[in-house]
Amino acid sequence: SGTVARMVAALAEAEGGPAPHFDALSYRRDGFGPRRHFEVLLAETGGRPAGYALFHPSYDTDRVVRAAYLGDLYVEAWARGSGLGRLLAASAARLAAAAGAEAMHWTVLRRNTGARRFYARFAHEDTALLHCFADAPALGRLAATAPRPTAAIRAARVEDTPMLADLLLRLYLALGEPAPGGEIAPRLATHGFGPAPCFEALIAEPGNGAPAAGYA
Repeated sequence: SGTVARMVAALAEAEGGPAPHFDALSYRRDGFGPRRHFEVLLAETGGRPAGYALFHPSYDTDRVVRAAYLGDLYVEAWARGSGLGRLLAASAARLAAAAGAEAMHWTVLRRNTGARRFYARFAHEDTALLHCFADAPALGRLAATAPRPTAAIRAARVEDTPMLADLLLRLYLALGEPAPGGEIAPRLATHGFGPAPCFEALIAEPGNGAPAAGYA
C-alpha cells in the first residue's frame, strides 16, 4: 500500500500537480473488500516496484457499452523505455475485457507530449471533449441544489429502457453525433438493470402526464 501511494505521489509531481490526498490508508480502504472502487496492477522488475496502473468500471453512452476508466498509468523514470507502460495498459485491458468491458478511456495532460505519443500507439484522442471536474466543496454545493417544484426526479426502472433509449437518441441528434448501431434499449436493460448493473439512471418527469423531460 505504501509503495502504490508513493508512486501516486510521484505521478502527481511528474505532472506538475499538487500532492494528492491518496495515501496507504486510502488504498487499503477503497481498493479492497466486496465493494472496492478500483483495481491496481503493480509492475516489478527484478523484485523492485517499477510502475502501476489503477482502473475501475465505467460506462460509455456514446457506444452504449460497458467500459473501464484508466485513472492512472505510471512507470518509474529508471524503468521507462522497457515496455512496462504498454504491458500495464494491456493487462488492465485484459482484466476489463474479462469483466465485460468493450472500451477503455482515460485523460492525459495536453502538455504531456511523451504520454500522448505513447497512447497514440494503441488509442486515439477525442479532441472534441473537455474534462470537467467538481471537487468535494463543489460536489456538496451541487448536491444541495433544491429540486424544482415543477419536476420530480426518480430512479429509472427496467421498463423505462425504451424511453431512455429514445432520450439518448435525442441527445445524439442534439449534439450532431451519429447514433450507435443496433438496438439500444436491450443493451441498456442488460447493462443497467441486470444482475451486475454498471450504471444508475435518474429520470426527470414534469408531471401532469407529460413525457419525461430528461435523464442523468
